[in-house]
Amino acid sequence: MTSAAINDTGRLLEAALAYAREGLPVFPCRPDNKRPWTRHGFKEASTDESVIRSWWSAHPDAMIGIPTGQASGCWVLDVDDPDLFEANCPVPLPETRKCETGKGQHLWFRHDPETPVRNAQIAMVDGERSWPFSSMPGAEVRGEGGYVIVPPSRHPTGRLYRWLSHAKPVPAPAGLMSIVQRPDRVKKAKERQPLNVLAKAIRGADTSYGLAALEAECSAVRSACDGAQEATLNAAALKIGALVAGGELSSGTARSSLIAAGMAMVSHEPSDPWTADTIAAKVDRGMSDGASEPRCAPKLVSEDGERIDPDTGEVLEEIGVYRTLDPGSWQGLAPEPRRWALNEWIPHGQMTLLTGAGSSGKSLLSQQLATCIAAGIPFLGVETRKAVALYATCEDDSHELHRRQASICQMVEVELADLSGKLHLLPLAGALNNELAIFDDKGRLMPTLAWERLKRTIRAIGARFVVVDNTAHLFAGNENTRNEVAAFVNLLNGLAAEIDGAVLMLGHPNKAGDAYSGSTAWENQVRSRLFLERPKESDGTIADPDARTLSRAKANYAKHGEALSFR
Repeated sequence: MTSAAINDTGRLLEAALAYAREGLPVFPCRPDNKRPWTRHGFKEASTDESVIRSWWSAHPDAMIGIPTGQASGCWVLDVDDPDLFEANCPVPLPETRKCETGKGQHLWFRHDPETPVRNAQIAMVDGERSWPFSSMPGAEVRGEGGYVIVPPSRHPTGRLYRWLSHAKPVPAPAGLMSIVQRPDRVKKAKERQPLNVLAKAIRGADTSYGLAALEAECSAVRSACDGAQEATLNAAALKIGALVAGGELSSGTARSSLIAAGMAMVSHEPSDPWTADTIAAKVDRGMSDGASEPRCAPKLVSEDGERIDPDTGEVLEEIGVYRTLDPGSWQGLAPEPRRWALNEWIPHGQMTLLTGAGSSGKSLLSQQLATCIAAGIPFLGVETRKAVALYATCEDDSHELHRRQASICQMVEVELADLSGKLHLLPLAGALNNELAIFDDKGRLMPTLAWERLKRTIRAIGARFVVVDNTAHLFAGNENTRNEVAAFVNLLNGLAAEIDGAVLMLGHPNKAGDAYSGSTAWENQVRSRLFLERPKESDGTIADPDARTLSRAKANYAKHGEALSFR
């Protein structure tokens, strides 16, 4: 890839793939604060093309992060204050790979496993910046345990990261190594008096809204990765300080919680760990700044029953009342016959749960069922309702789907070409954040970006039969918590009703292998559950390992217990 192309912010995915081809593992970062999108931060950096494509498909404007140290074979001298650095740098620096950043430059040097360079970052002491190297102020180090952002990412300030030199990273000169391997110890911050602005904000009570916001911010602080810890703590203190001033939290609750969360951050530099004094100073300063803009819990519904914008107060819509059904309106009308995707096995307008022991063949069976519905042919001798079908799997890649589909088509005597536009296969194996919904600390379901993307895909292809494989990847709640299972099932029931079709969700049984994993909520919520198993002899042995039985484990709309046997 040319320098011009890799400096084009519209080609972030291409740039990420280009770095990967160079052997540099990459991962996506948030464009507003440089924090990783990945759950485990830079530790998930990859050179795998499919993984990278899935990341930038989910986050097309993500900044490109590269871990420093052994993972990439490089460490970086991060010059944040170029003027200060140039005026004080005591050693001449060689020509090496160089990048222009939002505030300064990154100078890349070759990583030496015999003398690894670790992170060394700026600290705030009594309101003053304390550079990690007193003999070389203006610079930090991104080494083992850290990461950097690379072109063509856009800095939160709006400036583009841009390569100034594509030279190969060279070994750092001895003089520079002697400095970066001996960062100064940060002095303890002085004891502070309570800040008046916070003392005035105390209302003596913590609201549920304030406590929920506090826990969310503390969670972000505790899990902040190296390189983003200070920014995360500062952002949290700013937000919580605003809520303290708005009367949602007492300053005592907020301050102690944020300090405890800060102390829970992992110190990536053993010689310079986080201290209570340093954390307290950052929390106090951030809360003080945040208190200048008080914030209260948003009002979502007006006294007149209208949904309003919490920021502007603008009326968005009238809430109104539920529309009820009047049985009298049905007088003289025949009820509409029940419709099925698979006659008397999988009803329309509902989510059906298919469970079965591992390796029993649930995925193969489901892909075959989707094929039969797309082709409008019987499945195991049972009539299907022809429809566009989608099979989405989190466990198999495109190659496995191809192999399986070829075998299925040969068995049911359907040409692959005949399924074009009728059967759609969606491999999600290896992708992150496949969960269709997550739950907040009060157990309320919140649909995810993956859910919205799935619904848009279904609408775009016109699917009316959807298989999602499986609950282990797509359900992010606690399967032993009934309300979370119920909310998730209702979400998929709503999808089935919206597409005027059916949804089949694959799940796992319990350890005994004869039911479903988790609480009875799965059984209580679904109207239809199928179970796939290998038939056993009276003594519990499996006589024919190729034989299978598909049974109705629960059937509110058909006869319970009927089974289909096949090989």
